[in-house]
Amino acid sequence: MTVYFGKSKVYPIQVAEKGVCWLRARAHGKPGHGSMPHSDNPVYILAQAIEKLRRSGNLPVHLTPTFLRMLDAAGTQVKSPLGSFTRLLHSPALMSVLLKRMHGNSRNILRALVTNTVSPTILRAGSKVNVIPSVAEADIDCRMLPGQTPESAMHEIHRIVGEDIELEVMYTTGGAEFPTDSPFYKLLERRTRQLDPAGLVIPMLMPGATDACMYQNAGITMYGFTPGILPPEMPVLQMAHGHDERMPVSFIETGLPVLWDVVNEFCGGGS
Repeated sequence: MTVYFGKSKVYPIQVAEKGVCWLRARAHGKPGHGSMPHSDNPVYILAQAIEKLRRSGNLPVHLTPTFLRMLDAAGTQVKSPLGSFTRLLHSPALMSVLLKRMHGNSRNILRALVTNTVSPTILRAGSKVNVIPSVAEADIDCRMLPGQTPESAMHEIHRIVGEDIELEVMYTTGGAEFPTDSPFYKLLERRTRQLDPAGLVIPMLMPGATDACMYQNAGITMYGFTPGILPPEMPVLQMAHGHDERMPVSFIETGLPVLWDVVNEFCGGGS
């Protein structure tokens, strides 16, 4: 795929991905009649906890080996002072400051690459409109960086929302990381440069999840490779699971020959 940063086109090759940790946050309170409101309503308690997560901005920064390789690869290819600046971002403290100062989609992307993330997606409480429930729950899609665990992610969340909020792990998978010095990765890198010699080719940590961790557990090296050129007006990372999610035909037309060349060379010896 293609990611645009200003006038630069970046072609990421997935070499790592975050782990999944779906959590259920639970707040307890005092049940009662809806005509007699009180402050011990678990809906209020849960809503305040979710607001604390939002106001915190992000969980603590962790710089993974893959992310540092992303920075270094970009820095060596950018012919401007910005290339030298990438080396300064090896500092978690500086990265934390940068996150606080950024806004918009760029911040969202960077946050997903350097922190465990949380997205409340489902809320549930009560069964009748005139009854204050005793329990309120929120399902949270937590994504963990490689090397992080459900326990470490929940510890970071509890430091923000407090220990009174219960956190239950509903489903989890581990993250995955693969080398960037293998002949296969070098082949993907070389063929991508042929697609666009002016583009930046970098290894990528995927914020989402595939079945890469299953392949890694089986001892199989796996890379996420979807070559092609996207138009600059198509912010593909922001479109995932959103309204009108799509890919243009031109992306397939530019990328399919690259994929064919990779398969032909790797599996058929280039014949």
